[in-house]
Amino acid sequence: MIRPATACHRAHDGEFAAPAPDAPDTAGTDRRAILELAGAVRGRRILDLGCGPGRCAEELLRRGAALVVGAEGSEARLEQARERLGGWLAGGREAPARKGGGGRRAGTSAELHLHDLEEPLVFAGDASFDTAVMALAYHRVRDRAALLAEVRRVLRPGGVLLLSTAHPGAGAARPLTLEALFGELLGAGFVLEELREPRAAEEDDRELLALRLRRP
Repeated sequence: MIRPATACHRAHDGEFAAPAPDAPDTAGTDRRAILELAGAVRGRRILDLGCGPGRCAEELLRRGAALVVGAEGSEARLEQARERLGGWLAGGREAPARKGGGGRRAGTSAELHLHDLEEPLVFAGDASFDTAVMALAYHRVRDRAALLAEVRRVLRPGGVLLLSTAHPGAGAARPLTLEALFGELLGAGFVLEELREPRAAEEDDRELLALRLRRP
């Protein structure tokens, strides 16, 4: 069973599907920051936690990731991810071509799991991933210490955690303070390698925080 506190309610399943024509694209800005922090991903095994409709997973696969495993608590968003990833999934159709090239690469594949991030990552073995991604999902989890312990378990030594969240200093509705955020991440044994503060537009007050961390 997926808990309502951590899975998106059906009424909000399309919340980040597409921005209004005149609205800053917060999800797109976050995705670009995550992909920049990821760097070269060819041949890597990547875990995408809170993968949503699969946009980031799709781009990682197009860039040559060997495997992207997505976990998502919303059935509706997971269905969108299935449609988007197409032929990368076992038994799926051929992945659609994209303007400017960059279709499916040989030796790339994807898996998707309906999964509550409050629960252990039972589908993932120890040290089985090179990179883990948590884009705009971390602050929604209650037991973040347990989740970080699981992420550390499934990452190989030297593996990378890419994490984004609403900026702790942006606006009144702060999901986490900077002190709490870094206390949790560093306390879980991760080492900060890079930090970025992207925003969709200069006038947009919904600033984001994107981090690249390493598992020693």
